[in-house]
This record gives sequence, C-alpha cells and structure tokens, in this order.
Amino acid sequence: MAAPAAETELPLWMAIASAVMIVRLAAGGAWFVMRRPLSPELQAWLDAREPAEPQPT
Repeated sequence: MAAPAAETELPLWMAIASAVMIVRLAAGGAWFVMRRPLSPELQAWLDAREPAEPQPT
C-alpha cells in the first residue's frame, strides 16, 4: 500500500504578503474609481501648458 502524499502548506509569510497585495490592489482600484475629476480651471491650465524643452545632459 502506498503512503499518502504529504500536503503542502502555504508559508505564513506568503499568505500575509498575498493578503497585503490584494488589499493594496483593492484600495488602488477604489481610489481610481472614486477620485474626483479635475476642476475646469486646472484642466484648462494643463491643456494650455506648453511642453518643457528637454534639458541637455
């Protein structure tokens, strides 16, 4: 009779790291969905701005 295979467990640090990443992704998605649109004045200023010339290196 063959011995049953040992179950592999997820290390605790990996479970915690996965949970933290899931929470961070959810928070980022909620922020992205709920953020307020730019004010019309700020949007007009951003649209009217000229791009900066590249600085020589």
